[in-house]
Amino acid sequence: MSRSAFPTVPVTVEYTITPLGATLAAVLHPLSVWAEANIEAVLEAQSRYDALMCAAGMSAAYSGGPAPLASAGAPNEDDNN
Repeated sequence: MSRSAFPTVPVTVEYTITPLGATLAAVLHPLSVWAEANIEAVLEAQSRYDALMCAAGMSAAYSGGPAPLASAGAPNEDDNN
């Protein structure tokens, strides 16, 4: 991103994407399309994980280190394959 500030009251700021930023946008667009197409499955997996954490007595917002390893019935990488 390129930022230009203009000495007005209040200050005017203009942002434009740089050529390098445009290359990143082109790479991230397919990720955005995937996320929109799979949001329901992602939210369902998150809900299953949160329920497992709650049942294990851990907060769904657990932030005390790495997430526990997947156990029987826990969501894992193979869930949607």
